[in-house]
Amino acid sequence: MKRHLNTHAMGPFLLLWLTQSFSTLGSSMTSFALVVWSYQNSGSALTTALLSVCSYAPYILMSVFAGALSDRWDKKRVMLFSDTFAACCTAAVLILLEGGGLRIWHLYLLNSLSGLMNTFQQPASEVAVSLLAMGMCFWVGQRWAVALPLVNGAALWLGFRMLFFGREE
Repeated sequence: MKRHLNTHAMGPFLLLWLTQSFSTLGSSMTSFALVVWSYQNSGSALTTALLSVCSYAPYILMSVFAGALSDRWDKKRVMLFSDTFAACCTAAVLILLEGGGLRIWHLYLLNSLSGLMNTFQQPASEVAVSLLAMGMCFWVGQRWAVALPLVNGAALWLGFRMLFFGREE
């Protein structure tokens, strides 16, 4: 039996996949930059490690409640609010950095708030992807799940190469 790909159902899935991929990539790059900044300014591994603790502690403490709440709420609104809030936190870091007022406690606070928003965003995103994948052939969703880490890995490799070796001209 030959399966036909439902291309009409792929549009919303691809839109969600692309936007979430860029959001995840941007958040990861920001987290990496903040770790480098905190280590350069403090020289302390403990201070730098606390950034990760502040990011993941809300997830550990609130994931049970966040999953149940995000199941009750509209998935699109949860994802939109969470991603918008994370972007506002990143903008706040940029404003504080450019103004010369960025302190490590700002990063602890903003990482905790972003971690809390990610606690709500992740289950909503997973449910939304699974609901959209039901509208098309399931094997396409599996292909994208394999392709995403490869694309992100290639982008990360290029970023590290440019960071440490500069651009070749």
